[in-house]
Amino acid sequence: MAMAAHDAPNIKQLLRLAHDRSAIGRSSLIDAITDIVSEDDQSLTDQEQAIATDIMCKLLQDVEMSVRHHLAERLATIPVAPCELIRLLANDDIAVARPVLLRSTVLSDPELVDIIRHRTWEHQLAIANRQSLSIAVTDSIVEAKNTTVITTLLENQDAEISTATMAYLVEQSHRVDSYQGPLVLRQDLSPELAGRMHAWVSDSLRQYIVANFELDPSTLASAVDSAAQRAFAEINAPGDAVPAAKNLAQKLPEANIDPQVLVKLLREGEISLFESMLSRMTGMELKLVQRLVYPAGGEGLAVSCRAAAIPKPDFASIFLLSRQARPGDHIVEKDELKSVLGLYDALSDSDAQDILQAWRDNPAYDELINSLREHCTVAPQQ
Repeated sequence: MAMAAHDAPNIKQLLRLAHDRSAIGRSSLIDAITDIVSEDDQSLTDQEQAIATDIMCKLLQDVEMSVRHHLAERLATIPVAPCELIRLLANDDIAVARPVLLRSTVLSDPELVDIIRHRTWEHQLAIANRQSLSIAVTDSIVEAKNTTVITTLLENQDAEISTATMAYLVEQSHRVDSYQGPLVLRQDLSPELAGRMHAWVSDSLRQYIVANFELDPSTLASAVDSAAQRAFAEINAPGDAVPAAKNLAQKLPEANIDPQVLVKLLREGEISLFESMLSRMTGMELKLVQRLVYPAGGEGLAVSCRAAAIPKPDFASIFLLSRQARPGDHIVEKDELKSVLGLYDALSDSDAQDILQAWRDNPAYDELINSLREHCTVAPQQ
């Protein structure tokens, strides 16, 4: 029992130092607590260590934040620091908790999850920066749905993220731009998920994806189609659909808009999204696209599709389906289809581009159609 007798004054010293409000007293208190919990101190029995820990936890509730902060800095790197003491510091104000949340290996996954769920987003942010994180912890961070914290988590290459959560974050990156760069740069992002992102990320990120991921061509071919499918729920939600459709179309580069997607959109009645994507492909204002697509004869649609390098079979499907989207008569006569396909064939790529540019400069529909009929050798439909 010589050890206990030797160290009994240490506990009494803690009590005395707790009442000493001087700078020296506070510094001595931090030193005393650190000495008691350090791995080099073997002077206390387990029972005495528990008593000392209980006393220290009670003392910390009565000392100012600066003392608790300095103590947290000291204890954050001690692997044998008492769990109760570390847990108390980790749940303190963020100024106190941050060093422990960042560096202490004493905190268990369930304790970290509990802090994520019940403390502030700043506590979550500190945890997201830890050197290593398990799936249980990263799932809890994502469930908290703070975009700043999740972006930081994605930037942490030592954080383990489940396949399901990674797929969810890839889907979310369609609307949360800050996720895109960190996701693409992650070493554990699969080529399949990178291929999905290819449809809506910036040019520089697309180039990075192509250069750093072995992508199956079919993955890229279906990327825009998948993006359109994901947007359907947003477009059909209550509110103004046109801005939502235009916003999606603007995120899709012209080269990545597959004509088959336009056909699919028309088949599924997603007219706003179809118009916005065609506007994006042709560089024409949305209102002009709407004026050119639906009138009888289809000359404006033929020029637009030819200028956008849409293949003839896809143009034929778009023409027929677009008749269903226009008000009034939906019937397409055999001669009407033959005439518009003849116009499509008669136009060269350069002709279509020239006419399209003239329309961009002077969006007056009657004049546009007259200029088209003068420009082309195909007689207009009677």
